[in-house]
Formats: sequence, C-alpha cells, structure tokens
Amino acid sequence: VCHISTAHTARDIRIFQKECKSLFSAGYQVYYVVSHPSAEVIDGVRIVPLPATTSRFRRIFIHSWIAFFKAIGTGASIYHFHDPEFLPAALMLRLLGKRVVYDVHEHLSKDILDKPWIRPQFVRNAVSLMIGFFEKISASLLSGVVAATSHIAEQFNPTNTVTVRNFPILHFLSSIPASTSLSPDKKILVYAGALTRIRGIRQLVEAMSYLPDDVELLLAGAWEDASLEVECKAAKGWSKCVYAGLLPQDETYAIMKASTAGMLTFLPAANHFEAMPNKAFEYLACGLPIVLSDFPYWRELFGHQAIYVNPLEPASIASGISKVLGGEFERGRKGGNTHGLSWENEESVLLDFYKKILSN
Repeated sequence: VCHISTAHTARDIRIFQKECKSLFSAGYQVYYVVSHPSAEVIDGVRIVPLPATTSRFRRIFIHSWIAFFKAIGTGASIYHFHDPEFLPAALMLRLLGKRVVYDVHEHLSKDILDKPWIRPQFVRNAVSLMIGFFEKISASLLSGVVAATSHIAEQFNPTNTVTVRNFPILHFLSSIPASTSLSPDKKILVYAGALTRIRGIRQLVEAMSYLPDDVELLLAGAWEDASLEVECKAAKGWSKCVYAGLLPQDETYAIMKASTAGMLTFLPAANHFEAMPNKAFEYLACGLPIVLSDFPYWRELFGHQAIYVNPLEPASIASGISKVLGGEFERGRKGGNTHGLSWENEESVLLDFYKKILSN
C-alpha cells in the first residue's frame, strides 16, 4: 500500500504513527510518499521522498504530480492519500484502474471559510462551495473514503465511507513515564500542537497575565509564522510561558503526565465547532483535567471532564484555569472517560476497510 501526503511530515501522528505502522504490523508492505530529505525505512515503513517546499502554489500544482509519479512507481495495490490538493491526481490514478482511498482529516468546505488569505469574504464563500462540490463528486469516483470524524463522514456516500477517529495509541502512551525535568515549584499548564492564531495561542498567552507567578504555560509545537511568535513574546503574559519547541511524541506525553492541566482553547471557527480534537483525548489519557473552548459539541463530547471557557477572552481562560488550580474541578473526574477511545479500536476499522477494498 502507498500513503501519499504533500502537506504533512514523515512522522505525522495520524498518517505514519497510526495508519502506516498499523498496516505494516498487519503484514502490509507500506510506502509513504512525503516531503523528506532522503529515501529510508522507518519502523518498517518505506519513505519515498518528495522535495521540500514552502510555496503553497508549488505544493498544490507541482508537488502533487511529482507525488503521483512517485506513487505509481511503488506498484501498490491501494493508494491512500491525505490532502485534498491531491484529488486531481487521485482521479488520474482511478482512471488508470488503481484502488484509491481519500483520508479526510478536516471538513474542507468549512476549513476554507476560515482561510484569511482568500479574500474578500464573498470570494471565500464561493470557493468553499465550489471546492466542497468538487470534493464530493471526486470522492464518489474513488474506491473509498476514510473520515476522521462522523461529521466529516456525513458528507460522503455511506456505502464506501468509514470513520477512523484520531484517538491516542494507548499502549504507547501508557508506556511513557512522567517527565522529571519540570520545575517542582510550578503548576504547569501544557498546550501541545500547532501554534496558530486560529487555535487561540495569543489569547492563551495573554491569559497568563491574570494568574499567579507559580503558574507556567508550556507550549510545545511549531509557530504558524514569525509574526505570531513575535506578537506572543511581546504579550504581557509571556513572562510565565516556556516554549519547548516541536517535540517527539514520547517527550510530549512525558510532559503531559507531569503537568497540572491541558489547554485547548481553539477560537470559534466553522471547522472547529464539530471537531474531535485529538489533544483533548491525549490529555485525558495522561490523567489531566482539561480547559476547553465552550463549544456545544465539545460540551456534549467531554461533558463533566472539562472546564469550559470563552476562548476569545483571556480573562475567561484564566478564570477556568483558576477553577482547576483551586480544586473546583473534582480530581476524580480527570482522565475518566477514555475507555474505548483508543487507536487500538480504530485500527481494526481501518484494516477491515482495506480488506473490503481489496476484495472488490
């Protein structure tokens, strides 16, 4: 089988750590076409390198076709791609008689509505409609669709669509000991993930200015751009923040297990309201209380296992943190509802879907 991504990294958690490694363990020969310095085998997965690029135009219109030809060269039985920009190349694979699976990580049409670089708003709305229509028509011509959430799956034909949720790999997570490198004199709040505006990083940093000096926010991830990094480091709350950089998954879990609370204060956005944030499930599995944006679906999903705040208001975020620190959040509730919310359960759905596709 050949997984293809023009937008993710070689060690992407969903693509590489979960899907590719699960398929390899199940006996498949697995290739992964992705931006990487050179060809190599990592944990049994054969990396087929694409050249790196920071150009959105080049990635969409040139790298997709480079990936197409490299994927064809693997001679795979199934081609499993992860980025909507690859859809035209995927249709070409289908025309060549190949089995092709589309892995949908985000609700594409809603995601486009939150892209500030598509201007003005009416153009963004039109692009969202057109791209959404093209995505659905294209997906109907493919061998199958793997959706990351049930809300995403609802867009596609149920006869060839499965939902494979992005839950943590519990057997791996449980094997990681808590970090001993964090300051014992600090109450550590952790945010792990992309450091972007739409994920509310600036408001989260500003919230720290309302909290006591013994509270520290640890940020683990890559900055969206240099301007956001400068903006956050100039904010009043930055003196209580520590930037750890982009960490390996085991180090991230070790830090989570030694922290006081997990933070996930995404801003209101069309693609966030019905999201199933993987980090929230990881926080719970690490035994952390979590502070979440107050979205109705997130309240339904996590119930009493979280404190809910207005992500647009740093004072509201700080108030939620204070509730956790002050003991208002019952310690017995943290990490409570992780039964069945594991990659180990989702893995079997993916493997069964592959068997179905290969039998056709």
